[in-house]
Amino acid sequence: MNDIMLIAALSSYYSQLERRLENAANPRDPEVRRAIAEAAFDLLIASCTPALQAELQPRRADSVATMIAQRDAIADSVHAVGRRLPRPVFTGPINVGFGVGRRVNMVMLSQPGLVDTYAQSVRNAVHGSVPMLDLAKTTWADLENRNGLFYGTPSGHKFIADALAESGWEVTKDFISLGGRKFEGENLVLIVCRARPKDVTLCDIIYTGHDENAIVGINLLHHGPSDFVIGRQAKPNKYQILTRGNFAKGPRGEPLTKLT
Repeated sequence: MNDIMLIAALSSYYSQLERRLENAANPRDPEVRRAIAEAAFDLLIASCTPALQAELQPRRADSVATMIAQRDAIADSVHAVGRRLPRPVFTGPINVGFGVGRRVNMVMLSQPGLVDTYAQSVRNAVHGSVPMLDLAKTTWADLENRNGLFYGTPSGHKFIADALAESGWEVTKDFISLGGRKFEGENLVLIVCRARPKDVTLCDIIYTGHDENAIVGINLLHHGPSDFVIGRQAKPNKYQILTRGNFAKGPRGEPLTKLT
């Protein structure tokens, strides 16, 4: 089996494994990519005759390295194209922020501890291709040309605190204030999207609440077709919608901070 045939066969096995694992791990993670390539090679070898196994086994390391390099090149090309495409103004609602054209440049930042554990489980189940950045080491400058997906409390997540302050919104123990209206209650949570003030072609999608325990499970609160939803955690993994709605739009269609 020549090298071209070997890599073509290996690529087929790699793609099958990647599809199975995309909801359990980030296929762009170098360690995950190597593990997939090695597993793909082992599956390929297992399907071969003993004679072919003896021929291919010494080529394992080189074949895995070639496979990883090939996949890296493909991924880099896809993301480079995505970054160069003109970005339309983000107009909302929340689910538009998860469109393919935005996910390609999206990063997740979550509050360390309980929320981070939960956010990672959501990412693995729903947003497998979205990289997670270290909250402590990341600045707004690092998010230039990148859409943000934030999980945490205002006191534990600097990007959420900044976004709320810029928008004039409040998330406290007893109420959530949004667009000039106050919604009172305990264990309240907020899911909201916004256009980035300095670049309205970018969006931030925020999952927050005053109590980190109320954030664990927040994705169970139905959301997506509106710019925001405020809910209450009645008990673990049980949420009630208090209100949902859309923001007034700016001159370019971007969501403002006031309600319609």
